[in-house]
Amino acid sequence: LKSHQKSKLSKACKHPTATLQTINEFKQSKQPVPKQIRLCKEHDRRLNLYCFTCQMSICSDGIITDHKGHDYKLLKDEVGKHQIKLRTAADEVSKIQTTLEEGIKEIKKEERAVNTEAIKQEGLIEKHFEELCDALHARKMVLKNEVIAARAKKNRILAEQRKGL
Repeated sequence: LKSHQKSKLSKACKHPTATLQTINEFKQSKQPVPKQIRLCKEHDRRLNLYCFTCQMSICSDGIITDHKGHDYKLLKDEVGKHQIKLRTAADEVSKIQTTLEEGIKEIKKEERAVNTEAIKQEGLIEKHFEELCDALHARKMVLKNEVIAARAKKNRILAEQRKGL
């Protein structure tokens, strides 16, 4: 609704707009639109015709001035057709809304699954790196001990050789 009102193309629109909620309420009501007398803003006369060219309700003075030569019919004959179109459009909007809501639920479900799996994988990575670090540390200690033992052995051999000289 807000984007329609801000759109450059609809700046000149003077027609009433409805939200999804009002469309759903209209659809569920199954009652005809209340009969109310609406007046032409230009001529202050009752709107009694529908101009197909401009797609708007007009008064009988309008066919002489602003809508001269346009295609028009009695408004009462066209109201029912427009109500059917509105109900059909409301039904389609409801179907689309339901589909979108289901899609959003599925996306949220997938987001939760992705986040849960990511947390699980992060934990596994942390665990495996700790195990690798522990294994590397253990290997480091083994290699250091081997170097210490090899040095001690070489030093004993060298000490015996020095004694022998």
